[in-house]
Amino acid sequence: MLRISSRPGRLSGFRPLAIAVSAILALSNAAPAQELAFSLGVRETDGNRDAELYVRRMEDERALGLSLVYGAAITDAGPVWAGVGLAGRIETSSGWFFGGSFMPGAYSRGDGPDLGHTLQFRTDVEAGIQLGSSSQISIGLDHTSNGGLGDSNPGSNSIFLRYSVGLR
Repeated sequence: MLRISSRPGRLSGFRPLAIAVSAILALSNAAPAQELAFSLGVRETDGNRDAELYVRRMEDERALGLSLVYGAAITDAGPVWAGVGLAGRIETSSGWFFGGSFMPGAYSRGDGPDLGHTLQFRTDVEAGIQLGSSSQISIGLDHTSNGGLGDSNPGSNSIFLRYSVGLR
């Protein structure tokens, strides 16, 4: 059962997340984008579980089948993460797809767990299905880590449900 955090300062990172999400949405008007996605999930760090909201924007496919992707996330314990990186996707003729991404980003702890460094690398894998011509739903896993840059590297994992919509 998901236990929403009751720690003091919940959503203390909401303002930075709102700024990051606003920037992602503003960028959506600056260049053609493939999709805008919203994810809800459960993030676990050192045995603590928190609800997480994650928003990402993925550009059209570029070189080597990869796309530029921007993202921002917040948990109900207050930490905020925002980053930019690369994503790839393999689509089947039956409407299923499999994807993954790698995104370095900045982590603001708030009242949440100490992940050992401000720079955090977020990797994810997902599997989903196309819903009509411009939307998809998927389930995925992600791992966030400082890659050994800090004195400690507890890492953080999540499972999520994602809804994506095309922006064309």
